[in-house]
Amino acid sequence: MTKEIIHKNTTELSETEFGTLTPLASRALFWRAHYMVSSPVLNQLPFIFWLIENTRPNVTVTLGLDDAVAHFAICQATEKLGMEAMCFGIQASEAETAGEDAPNLQAVLDYNDRLYSDFSQIIQTDHASAAEYFQDTEIDFLTVTQPATQALLDEIDRHWLPRMSERGVILFTHGGAKANYMAYIHNISHNRGVFTLDPVNGTCVVLHGEKQNDRLQRLAKLKIGKPGYLSVRNIFTRLGELHSKADLLERKTREAAENRRLLEQKADEITAYEKKFSDIQGKTAKLADQMKHAATEATENQVAVFELRETATAQTKTATEQAIALTNATEETATWKLKVDETGASLAAVTLELNTARQKTDIQTTEIEGLKARLKTAEHEIDRLHKTFAEHDETLTERYSDIATLGLEMDKTTKERDILAQERDTARKDLDIRTAELEEHKERITALETSTSWRVTAPLRSIRRLSGGHK
Repeated sequence: MTKEIIHKNTTELSETEFGTLTPLASRALFWRAHYMVSSPVLNQLPFIFWLIENTRPNVTVTLGLDDAVAHFAICQATEKLGMEAMCFGIQASEAETAGEDAPNLQAVLDYNDRLYSDFSQIIQTDHASAAEYFQDTEIDFLTVTQPATQALLDEIDRHWLPRMSERGVILFTHGGAKANYMAYIHNISHNRGVFTLDPVNGTCVVLHGEKQNDRLQRLAKLKIGKPGYLSVRNIFTRLGELHSKADLLERKTREAAENRRLLEQKADEITAYEKKFSDIQGKTAKLADQMKHAATEATENQVAVFELRETATAQTKTATEQAIALTNATEETATWKLKVDETGASLAAVTLELNTARQKTDIQTTEIEGLKARLKTAEHEIDRLHKTFAEHDETLTERYSDIATLGLEMDKTTKERDILAQERDTARKDLDIRTAELEEHKERITALETSTSWRVTAPLRSIRRLSGGHK
């Protein structure tokens, strides 16, 4: 279905607009970015790759590294195209960012040093000082990765525009306040052209320099609401969505791995609780045996007391001895009762601890069930994203094949048109030569007929004709 829509939009373009679309059949559109962090610029990466491929800048400058996706996309394209270019990233000094959240600049520096240190440099200073690193008309490609406030536009106007080259291009990735921003954009373009990739957010590229190649000029002629604009914009944005979805898939995969780790951790905790619960059950059984033994001894003592009482009744003579024995037995019974009470208290404490452990086990079981459900949901989401990603890869392959085929057909048509034009020019030259020769012959005949010798020999020609007729 996507292939049919792309083909329909392409076939509806006029020849001029098709000429703009043909350069889009570029492998740069299908590069996969190496630097992937959550950013709205991910949707713009195919557009940035295409711009670098077609502008071939010698010096690029990126203003703002809070979002470094654009800078590293430029570095990746520079390296992949084998260009001898220098890329500079400008990060405002701490004084300029006071009161704002500081970006994770160290991670950006480490990534730059690891992959692109041969041709990419990070400069940490204010705009005025950073601009001093460059000569006038030296910068070919300027990227602004921050919302274009009035203060930032003033800095660009004061420090960076004088250093743009005659083929300079300016890319705004985050747009700005509508009123001042759009007026400023059209002012610095000097009517050389602006292409708006995202009308809502204000993402656009400005052809600032006076010498721009044919592809950029044709791209800038595509305006919102005009034929061809939507088709070209959709190619860039739909390819850009793949980068965002790839980043989402990677984040979901990391979340699933973290959920698995938490699940394993909770399983280990439950195992530990189960072991502790087993130990408590063992202690409880041991205390129950002790309590049973104490109860048995208490029963035996009670029997002994009863026998002593019977003996005291039967044997009046030994009443004093039996009374003493009874007293001793009573004290011993009291001691055993105390032991039984203590055993009961211990058992109650063990039972309370057992109940607490069971409650914790229930809570852990509930958490595990929740984690299992979340893991299952995440796995379903990952499967769905994998399928979507595969479908988009297949669509990309078909789309690239169609675009490449259309490009070949356009090249063939262009060559045939050039051959016909050459043959037409040759025919015109031959016609001009024959026309000149005819005019020359006419002039010679006219001159001959008006000459004196022609008039003098007229009678002779008449006699010859008469003689010929007579014969």
